[in-house]
Amino acid sequence: MVHDRMDFHNCAELLTVARHDGLLLQRVPEEVRSALNPNAQERVRNPDCVEIRFVTSGDRIAITLSAVGGPVRMLPMWGDFPAADPISIGPEPTTFELAYPERLSQLPKTARGSSRFDPSVWRLQFTGRGGNLYYHTIDGDGLAPPPAEFGPSRTLLAYGTSITHGAAATLAHLSYAYQTARLLGADLINLGVGGACHAEAAFADHIADRGDWHVGVLALSVNMIGAGFGLDEFRDRTGYMIERVAGADRARRIFCVTIYPHFRDLIPGARMEPDRATTDEFRAILEENAAARGGPNTVLLKGPEILADPAGLTADLVHPSDYGMTMMARNLADAIGSPTA
Repeated sequence: MVHDRMDFHNCAELLTVARHDGLLLQRVPEEVRSALNPNAQERVRNPDCVEIRFVTSGDRIAITLSAVGGPVRMLPMWGDFPAADPISIGPEPTTFELAYPERLSQLPKTARGSSRFDPSVWRLQFTGRGGNLYYHTIDGDGLAPPPAEFGPSRTLLAYGTSITHGAAATLAHLSYAYQTARLLGADLINLGVGGACHAEAAFADHIADRGDWHVGVLALSVNMIGAGFGLDEFRDRTGYMIERVAGADRARRIFCVTIYPHFRDLIPGARMEPDRATTDEFRAILEENAAARGGPNTVLLKGPEILADPAGLTADLVHPSDYGMTMMARNLADAIGSPTA
């Protein structure tokens, strides 16, 4: 969405919230958020992989931001060239002054490598699991949304758990979803909802009805095991999501990813009640739904083949480390192939 002559990417609404100055960045429309489970309602207000994008006729800007509920970090990028260090945003509205890097202004086009974005595009990317980001004001010369030709022509959309959200990645641009998009030369819409990926109909309808993406990844969903969903409800919810999203536009490719390996796979008997279904049973149902309810544009990928090395996990044996995220991105990008295929 465009506001104050800037593109708020991966942001569906800017909301005025009681008792807080500024505008809250939210990744889905409020009518969608209100239909989700309580945890997901909070997670869609985390600004991970949200970006404020613009071009400017000057070389300096001053932007005022604040974060509520937890810290948020901002990583300035110009094209695909990030700043060396992120900037922490706290609860008090603070003005951050940023200058265009002098060396980038001297960089010839032939030396931009694989950068998907023109280096004239300012991209302020945020990481804030648990925190909410508020935009206040910006000051800069000749601000404008970036021209379409200054960025990728294709977009990857990812929906999933905290792993898709990027929970243990150092910063948002190290999440597997972001790295996959970069390897594919695509932009990213990240709809990961840590601890709250329940394959709800409201999310399925929202993803299906969006017209701004070309390839979709649905990672479904270890959160449903943790929340106590039975196999029948898992079948119904994931079946509806696959059918609804895949059927909305057959020109878009959908990749359904079974549950990634985690402690239940690695530690015999870990937290599995005798009367509870196993992780492999949940995986088998997703595989059946992808085949029966997806269509010709739907591909089933096996989570243990995407996160192929358990050493890619952090010590909680759930969330991938930066190393694991990179491994996943490479495997997923190889499985997806050309974004135009």
